[in-house]
Amino acid sequence: MPEITLSIITASRRPQGYLNLVKQLDEKLSNYIVEYLCFIDNKELKSEYDKIKEQYPKVKIILAQENYIWKNGWDSVYNLLIRTSKGNHCWMLFDSDEIILDNPKRFVNDLNDGELFGINTKMQRGNVFENKFQLFYNNGNIKYYGLVHENQIYLNHSPNVKILNSIRINHNNALDKNSKELKKTEDGIPILEMEEEGTDGYLRNLLYEGITWKIVNQNGRQQNRDYLIRYYNVNKEVIDKYYKKACEKWDT
Repeated sequence: MPEITLSIITASRRPQGYLNLVKQLDEKLSNYIVEYLCFIDNKELKSEYDKIKEQYPKVKIILAQENYIWKNGWDSVYNLLIRTSKGNHCWMLFDSDEIILDNPKRFVNDLNDGELFGINTKMQRGNVFENKFQLFYNNGNIKYYGLVHENQIYLNHSPNVKILNSIRINHNNALDKNSKELKKTEDGIPILEMEEEGTDGYLRNLLYEGITWKIVNQNGRQQNRDYLIRYYNVNKEVIDKYYKKACEKWDT
């Protein structure tokens, strides 16, 4: 196994959150990180990301048109970042992530065997813990498929999976108070409520729920489409409203 090199790949919409992420990683893993690849699709925020790049030269900004994700899906973004990456390991992180890493050397050593690595992650939205498989050996075997969520497909073989005990992540994806607690049906389907317009939760749902509408009603690509149909049926009124608002914003 060659020396471990990491490409950090992120689709970001919060400059301050992205700066916090890079700070955390650079303090503990700068010797192993060869680049921070950051995809943004809001040109009005470009100057704020450029300031981050001035402070951390390993940051590389990829600026797309505002409606890129709406038209092409999250998988297109992730696959673009992977194709662009140079490290022998890719690690997808988000600008709301808090990294809990006490022993960086042990963490890096853990990457010397295995191909797809699970990290225990606390999801603030819903208050649940999950093993997230967003760190992987960059050998061309893994790509993403699906307009929303992180659905992986394996092109050549099933990867050797390893759960890492040397690191944890807090995924602080509910910056608005109302977004943290999710009501659910008896069979576990989240029940959505409209977020206040302009809040972080509203902006998130505008994109995610708008794309969910397209998966259900326009047969958009998705591995777990059957689940999203159930989810849509529970939340039809709210998702329809988000879809209408998203069309008004991005169908240009």
